[in-house]
Amino acid sequence: MVPATTPPDRPCPAAVPEVVAHRLGLGQVPAFDIPAACSGFVYATAVANGLITSGGVDSFLIEASEIYSRIVDPTDRGTAVIFGDGTGAVVLRRGTTADQGALLAFALGGDGSGHHLFQVPGELEQPAGPSWFGMAVRTVRLQAVEQMALSASRVLKDCGWSPGMVDARPCWCRIGRWTPRRGAGTLTHG
Repeated sequence: MVPATTPPDRPCPAAVPEVVAHRLGLGQVPAFDIPAACSGFVYATAVANGLITSGGVDSFLIEASEIYSRIVDPTDRGTAVIFGDGTGAVVLRRGTTADQGALLAFALGGDGSGHHLFQVPGELEQPAGPSWFGMAVRTVRLQAVEQMALSASRVLKDCGWSPGMVDARPCWCRIGRWTPRRGAGTLTHG
């Protein structure tokens, strides 16, 4: 079991084995948290896929939760209207690439040079006072759209698919007025 939680209930020990695995009656199973914020679900999926592919487990429960109401300043219109609370879960199991819902490819990446663009100050950075989530909304949104488009293009290429073969509208199209240009595999602002 790999939950991806933001922020985690507590830093140590991880709440996952006690709160989730035990309460679900899963017994002694691998259980750890991946606190990777918005990308937590993708990273948890990659970790679960690796454990299944290596033969370490046959199936894996991924649960992603974000409880931003704890860390978002309700008076900050730049972040309060975007970030909220939510959760979702999926079970991955061993299978073949021919199975419906098979995980065919994924793209991971990160750029630590943008660390100052969004953060919740830790105790060492801000020992007293509220530790609100802060973000350079416009800059992060533009970079997220660009990087998600590149990731989507990479996954399509790895799967041998063209953009026209995908039915779902990507999530980043709901952010602002960004829309995919049909058949081009690139994004345009419309």
